[in-house]
Amino acid sequence: MENIELYVTFSKPYVFEGETYEGIDLSVCEDLTGKDAAKAEKILAARGENTMFPEASSAYAFVIASLGTKKPVEFFQGLPLRDSTKVKNRVRACFL
Repeated sequence: MENIELYVTFSKPYVFEGETYEGIDLSVCEDLTGKDAAKAEKILAARGENTMFPEASSAYAFVIASLGTKKPVEFFQGLPLRDSTKVKNRVRACFL
């Protein structure tokens, strides 16, 4: 984990609920547990989003990022594709 940069700098300022963000610190994901992973799977199942490999999906990564950062999932869903992909990939790196 020490070689992975967990701060994601956005390609351009991102405005969410009236606040502007230059990036997001995902290092908090390092503190999540298996209990959080199970919670994320339950959240997705409740939304009807079931997958054999949740850790490969953007939806799962956004729920995990939401649990870690305390930002709503909509924060991550509203990111431009380039930045949401960066978030997904950084969160996935936390699983390794």
